[in-house]
Amino acid sequence: LNRERIIAAAKSSGAEAIHPGYGFLSENADFAEACAKAGIVFIGPPASAIRAMGSKSAAKALMEKAGVPVVPGYHGQQQDSAFLAKEAARIGYPVLIKAVAGGGGKGVRRVDEAAEFAEALDGAKREAKNAFKDDAVLVEKYVERPRHVEIQVFADAKGNAVYLFERDCSVQRRHQKVLEEAPAPGLPEATRKSMGEAAVAAAKAIGYTGAGTVEFIYGGGRFFFMEMNTRLQVEHPVTELVTGLDLVEWQFRVAAGEALPLKQDQLRLRGHAIEARLYAEDPGKDFLPAIGRLSHLALPASDPHGPVRIDTGVRQGDAVSIHYDPMIAKVVAWGEDRGAALRRMARALEETRVAALGKKGAVSELLKGLGAMTPDERQVMGPALNGLKDRIAAAIADRRAVLKDADLVRRLEAERVDVTLPLRPSPLETGRIHPVSQVVDEITAIFADLGFAVAEGPDIETDYYNFTALNFPVGHPAREMHDTFFFNPRPDGERMLLRTHTSPVQIRTMEATKPPIRVIIPGRTYRFDSDQTHTPMFHQVEGLVIDEQSTVGQLKWVLEEFCKAFFEVDKVQMRFRPSYFPFTEPSMEVDIRCRRQGNEVRFGEGDDWLEILGCGMVHPNVIRAGGHDPDRYQGFAWGMGIDRIAMLKYGMPDLRAFFDADVRWLNHYGFRPLDLPTLAGGLSS
Repeated sequence: LNRERIIAAAKSSGAEAIHPGYGFLSENADFAEACAKAGIVFIGPPASAIRAMGSKSAAKALMEKAGVPVVPGYHGQQQDSAFLAKEAARIGYPVLIKAVAGGGGKGVRRVDEAAEFAEALDGAKREAKNAFKDDAVLVEKYVERPRHVEIQVFADAKGNAVYLFERDCSVQRRHQKVLEEAPAPGLPEATRKSMGEAAVAAAKAIGYTGAGTVEFIYGGGRFFFMEMNTRLQVEHPVTELVTGLDLVEWQFRVAAGEALPLKQDQLRLRGHAIEARLYAEDPGKDFLPAIGRLSHLALPASDPHGPVRIDTGVRQGDAVSIHYDPMIAKVVAWGEDRGAALRRMARALEETRVAALGKKGAVSELLKGLGAMTPDERQVMGPALNGLKDRIAAAIADRRAVLKDADLVRRLEAERVDVTLPLRPSPLETGRIHPVSQVVDEITAIFADLGFAVAEGPDIETDYYNFTALNFPVGHPAREMHDTFFFNPRPDGERMLLRTHTSPVQIRTMEATKPPIRVIIPGRTYRFDSDQTHTPMFHQVEGLVIDEQSTVGQLKWVLEEFCKAFFEVDKVQMRFRPSYFPFTEPSMEVDIRCRRQGNEVRFGEGDDWLEILGCGMVHPNVIRAGGHDPDRYQGFAWGMGIDRIAMLKYGMPDLRAFFDADVRWLNHYGFRPLDLPTLAGGLSS
């Protein structure tokens, strides 16, 4: 990263040009200027264009002049706190405070009301100062549930400019992209054209040459300029696969003074491409970089032209450092359509295997010493250390099995019954436990072993707890009379209803309990619905975890452990699909791989998928409604229908029979009080 040494090396080697990639120097105007002064071609835009887009405030002012739509806000130089607070009130809450010199999500704060503005401003300025040595900020209107859609542009020194369509980069973590795809799903052709033309106008406004990306916020059919990245993007392979073009080759041609190889009307979209960034991160530690040596790295077969392409700069044995981005590779998949691309991506990720050794520990210390050994010593010690690693892993597995067996013995001892005691015959002979009650007991026992408590709440709820506190917008269909059982309003005007889910108990629990919170919430819920698999009254169980370090990885583990225990299988394969619930962000639907045979469903095998539940990370607004600070606390939640999973586990064809009060049905499907039902043992006869 020493600019002088890089330029000196280029000159001494006789190089004519320097390609900065997409790293630290790719958007450094001083470096581009130094290259020009040294007579070396900088393969990128001129320094003036980099500087023009380096300041968010200046860039947005330029875009307004060029007629490019920008988010309503204040982008000027005034930094007085009182002035910025007045501007926020003028714009209208919620607003975003953003570092002028920012990037990567640093120096960004969302503010929902005026009382929060001063504290958020101080935090954003402090973070911006530490990260960029510049605490200047701008204030913009916050666009609810936006999509991040960016346009790839290219311009040459002859005045030509084109756009190579768009990429959707909405799936992000801490404002950092994780998944990117092209074209953007569901984007109207007219909008694609308008965004592309606006991006070209932005490039021409600053005399741009080379590859660049104009990022937009898109929502409600409108788009607004966010920023321009004056370099080749990490995710450029997505565009290459859907256009069939080599963007790096285009960069070299433009830098050599050539005109763009194609005109706008010659560019075509072909199929769909998706990129997943493979990170060395620890989900159990809030996705912090997982430093260490890559002890195993297996990636799918790669072809630069698709359908699967792997871009990586590491090999097995390399070290992951805390000093740079922990991205190991980019996995890119192409298909004729989005579905085909997703299936190909799933297979590619399934073939990907990564394992890393930590920096600490006796084995790691021994491995560090291999380099100082003679070849003969390494030939002996290398296999010995690998054997030691395998023995340690086997010992851990054996110890886990012993602990599991000991736990089973303990539970069986606790459940022992003294058969010499007198027992009334009537419960055994005629009584039956309803399958729903049995399944609730099974669910409660499984989650109790995972450290969860049981929370309960009223069936009759207020509109506030059932909808408002859970972030349901006014006008949501669930708040209408045709979907929900409402009572007449109370004298104070508060609407009362039969709860539509057990989620109100989440709010009540958060109000009454300090984090950490780990609860499950079984109970009855009510909606206008009646068919073979739906009834007006049904049973639901939800889970809630609130603490300071919850992650999607922990959510996935909890759900996997529950499904393995409940469906009595050693392994389950789960598929998480993006979805939308008002109370979680991001939201996901979860499917389980299964095999269907007639009316029977077997989990842990087969090629079919069955939707089982919904889940996600708790929305900050919900945490706030529960009386906690969403900047400090986070969490995850999930919900599933108890009646439905009872049907799946015990083979019951019609949900309506659960509540018909037919004693014959209960005698067939019910459980005796001392039954221990299993899939292998079957139901009571």
